[in-house]
Amino acid sequence: MKVLRFILYSFAVLFGIVILLLASLIRPDISVEELAARYVNEASVFLEADGMQVHYRDEGAADAPVLLLLHGTFASLHTWNEWTDILTQTHRVIRVDLPGFGLTGPQPDNDYSIRATLYVLEQIRREAGVERWSIAGNSLGARFAMAYAQFYPEQTDKLILVNGGGLPFGHEVMSVSERITDSKTPASDTDLDSKEQVGETNRISAEPARPQHSAQREQSSVLLRALANPLLRKSMSIITPKFAFRHSLGEVYYDTDRINPETVDRYYHLLRREGNRQAFLMRNMGVLEGAIRDHLTELR
Repeated sequence: MKVLRFILYSFAVLFGIVILLLASLIRPDISVEELAARYVNEASVFLEADGMQVHYRDEGAADAPVLLLLHGTFASLHTWNEWTDILTQTHRVIRVDLPGFGLTGPQPDNDYSIRATLYVLEQIRREAGVERWSIAGNSLGARFAMAYAQFYPEQTDKLILVNGGGLPFGHEVMSVSERITDSKTPASDTDLDSKEQVGETNRISAEPARPQHSAQREQSSVLLRALANPLLRKSMSIITPKFAFRHSLGEVYYDTDRINPETVDRYYHLLRREGNRQAFLMRNMGVLEGAIRDHLTELR
């Protein structure tokens, strides 16, 4: 009997420790006002579009060629900070927090379709008074960049894809890249030490070079692997461990020495912008029932 009580007591203690550990990982949403005080600057613009206050920045000479920068999943317009410092020397740079990310936050009707996103980008283009722009997209942003160039060719000058989501690999990519002979874009966001590097012509490679310390990149992101589990995925709306972000950034940065506490904090804080975690979990569930989307442009 004493042995049984000891076992039950041990399980109760262990269960209590697990509950306390999970409770310590719970992180509440952060208000837009609190985040804006830290992540808004003089170049920031908030545009009401499709039920959202869309956050974008407009920097560089007004009469310079215009370049639109679109970020990837879990990121924000801040992912282009170092690029913008250099590119604004020759371009007018517009970068945006895509719906569901950054300070823009969730789309009220849960519409994260290409059509809805292109509608937002067109509102920005018109508000900014831009006739034509070149578009650079990374990962998820590259998918929207490709779609914009497809459906709005008259407004698109050049298309730049950085590790593009949905991009086919192999000979098809190489044949396309042979025609992109005037694209001047850095190979990655970590290769910006000089203007000369930005001026180099880079072509798409079916087998890009890897750094020697990148063995961990052979595996998918620990954060994305965790999200494959339904229970962990659902808990993400309240449980968001900071160490997971530090680890995931280490899997996608070419030079991990460039990951500093400020960068980790920014990714971590902006994901916790009120509604962003829930938006990520719901973005593949489709538009909410009863939502009116008649104002969106029909894509030909």
